[in-house]
Amino acid sequence: MPVLVEFQEKLADLTVNAERMRVTTPAGTDVTFENDRDRPVFREGVVSDKPGEFMLIGQVDWAPIEDSLNGTIVFDGSVWPPEELGLIKTPITLEVEKGKVTGVKGVGRLSCMRSG
Repeated sequence: MPVLVEFQEKLADLTVNAERMRVTTPAGTDVTFENDRDRPVFREGVVSDKPGEFMLIGQVDWAPIEDSLNGTIVFDGSVWPPEELGLIKTPITLEVEKGKVTGVKGVGRLSCMRSG
């Protein structure tokens, strides 16, 4: 557990101090964006000291400058929301330009959902 807490703190520090970021993954994510240093960076989760207690250690969240997002984002494990999707069998790939999704591949069950 201490390694995850250390990772979370390092990731948060890097994020707080970065004006521009690039995130890449082996699954194919390759996205760049700019940060606004006045926006908060949250360290998610708590260290559990009780069996079965909910925790999300290792996660950091923040809001980059929306229209600066460009590249490819790949979801290859789970997607939530919507709750109906959850674990996915095939990756979902989003193409993003200036903060807007311009293409979606591999949507699987998502294509069967009705918008409400």
